Amino acid sequence: MNYTNQYANQQFLYIAQTGKRLLGVIGGVDETTVQIEKKANNTYTLSFTAYETFNGEKSAWYDYLDELMEIYVDGIWFIIKNPPEINHDGKIENKSVEAQSYEIELQNYDIQRFKVGQGTESSYEMMFQSKYPKDKYPVPRTADNGVYRKIGSEMYAV
Repeated sequence: MNYTNQYANQQFLYIAQTGKRLLGVIGGVDETTVQIEKKANNTYTLSFTAYETFNGEKSAWYDYLDELMEIYVDGIWFIIKNPPEINHDGKIENKSVEAQSYEIELQNYDIQRFKVGQGTESSYEMMFQSKYPKDKYPVPRTADNGVYRKIGSEMYAV
């Protein structure tokens, strides 16, 4: 495995379902193609190639390498964001997989066009009020509008 972080030793690649439920070790991985690269904002990318068959046998979990599956390696959780690229040379099929670390979900998003509480026609509260006007829905029953009566310590609807 080719790590850009030099402290790491060779590790297994584990595949997991959504929610970090481990399934097993991915078989048929070409160790020379495995790369973990550190990116900006403390995120990592993982790329590798896995072969459908290894020594004449079907590779473990090969069919599960797909979009939104999770991979655990070297203490880092990755998620496969895009479908793997499938290559077939007539004899052997392989998948080229690229995954991003979980921290990519926490990246900063551009919220310049996110409008809340601005009172403009395009802000969310105004769009909600235009779609769901107050006159179409009944007034909630409260003690203030006289719909409830207090008898002892209990409130009863009238």
